[in-house]
Amino acid sequence: MFFYLIVFFSAGYVALDMLHHRWRDKRTPARAMVCKLKVLCGAIGFMYLRPVLQGFASSHPALALAALAGIAALVANAHGYRPAARAWLAVRWFFIIALPLTSIWFVAFYNTKDDCARVISDARIRPLLSTCAPHTVDNLPQQFPNQNWKAVLRSIQPRSVFLSTTPGLAYIGTGNEEEHEPVQILGLVQRSSGRLLRVENTPAVFRGFCDPATKKCTAAISGASALYVFDDATGKREKTIKFPVRPRFLLHPPDSRILYIGGDRDPIVSMFDLDTFSVIKQGRGLAFYRKQALKCLGDDEDQGMTFMAFNTKTRELNITPECPIYNTLLIRTSENIEKSTHHDLGFFNHLWSMGYFMGMEIDPDLNEIYITGTLSGSIFVYDYTTMKLKDTIRIGVGIRETDYDPKRKLLFAGHYINGFLYVVDVRGRAVRGRIFIGKRNRQLLFDPATNRVLTTSANGFLDVDVSEF
Repeated sequence: MFFYLIVFFSAGYVALDMLHHRWRDKRTPARAMVCKLKVLCGAIGFMYLRPVLQGFASSHPALALAALAGIAALVANAHGYRPAARAWLAVRWFFIIALPLTSIWFVAFYNTKDDCARVISDARIRPLLSTCAPHTVDNLPQQFPNQNWKAVLRSIQPRSVFLSTTPGLAYIGTGNEEEHEPVQILGLVQRSSGRLLRVENTPAVFRGFCDPATKKCTAAISGASALYVFDDATGKREKTIKFPVRPRFLLHPPDSRILYIGGDRDPIVSMFDLDTFSVIKQGRGLAFYRKQALKCLGDDEDQGMTFMAFNTKTRELNITPECPIYNTLLIRTSENIEKSTHHDLGFFNHLWSMGYFMGMEIDPDLNEIYITGTLSGSIFVYDYTTMKLKDTIRIGVGIRETDYDPKRKLLFAGHYINGFLYVVDVRGRAVRGRIFIGKRNRQLLFDPATNRVLTTSANGFLDVDVSEF
């Protein structure tokens, strides 16, 4: 949908500008209306095209400069245009040149994988399930013998990773909730060798959590709108819980027997009891603001995404709704999800971020909350109590998932476009270092016991040593 809007408004501006220029009678109301529509289409088209252009320019700066030089040359040699009209002509050529360039880049980005050598040659990275390391996928054909494994591995989509209660083991999940591939995997891997110990075909797992107390695991199956509860030792599924919304995020606060489940519409948060394996409360109405539901999280919508973080000092749950329309940055609710307050980012920052807020971390000791604006390329630093913007750490369009090391005050952030895992010093407000993991990062998880980050990319599932930072 995002890309379709870019094409619609950009092409609309080009068509309207050409019509406006060729209109002979300049005093007709119809021409004035075309001019207004042209300006509107241009503004909206640029708003949607801007983050794609920034992503393209960051990965191909020479091509971006060549395109700008080409536009300048075309406008400089345009005969018959008054100086004021040349500005509109420059915008027209901007869309005509930028749209196909970014379209080709967009398609190529989603259909190519990174060079495996760049990942495998880094001693800090261990492949878990990766096409870059054949030994990690060798026994998959034995599990599913009737599949074309060349095709399966070419289209495999690493989705989620979470820790087993057994040290040294982790679960991985692949798949796409919208397109049902022939094999979508929930597997148990040995982190030291990448060897796949157990695997089953299951719909895409968005998130998962294994409870050390009961030795049971809960997996959020977004495409099936269900939760799977299974035994960590045997992998046997013990319970399937149908959910009223698509579960897309799981959060377990320390010293709690509650697992918070984030959905894609109302109720955006539910409370799951880890002892009885049942949903004990649903936070209906939390997304309501000024007596109206946020459109992207309403009863009839299924496109929202909620990320959550818990403040261990104030015992509050914080939620970032993926709302492109409304100026709501954060919903804050009590531990029992009964009441909520809404906090805004500010109109221009919201417009620049286009409402897409993804990763969120909290440091109770510093009294700060860190929220990632994917399409603005920034990590916003807020005072937790007042929700006043204190600082902005700029990294680049495409910054997405995050996790946090409270001891070293380091924030780990994955970049969806350029393929780097960034290590950010939140006290110094600076990037301390970065490690290339591959494009299309969807999730990362910091394991404090090993000082490593488990993450996903187009190169598969990776276990990354971050102890040097």
